[in-house]
Amino acid sequence: MKKLPQFKTLDELVAFWDKHDFADYMDEMEEADPDEARPGYRQTREYDFTVIFWREAADGYRAYVPALPGREAHGETLEEVTTNIR
Repeated sequence: MKKLPQFKTLDELVAFWDKHDFADYMDEMEEADPDEARPGYRQTREYDFTVIFWREAADGYRAYVPALPGREAHGETLEEVTTNIR
C-alpha cells in the first residue's frame, strides 16, 4: 500500500483525492473520533440550575436563573413559564 502525503491546505487534499483511489491507502486509514471528525459539533450536556419562580399580580408567572444572567421567562401558567425557562 502507498503512504499518504501530508497536506498543507484543503485544496491540496481535494486535488489529491481527485486523482487517487481511496482503496490504495486503506492501510493508512484510522477510525475517526466522531467529535474530532465533525468540526463545530458538540455533544449535548445537561446541567441542573436553581430556578426562582414567582407569581405576578396581573400577568401570570415569571422565572429566572440566578447563575445565568439574562435568563428569564414569563408564562400565563406555571407550566408555561417552566417550559419557557428551559
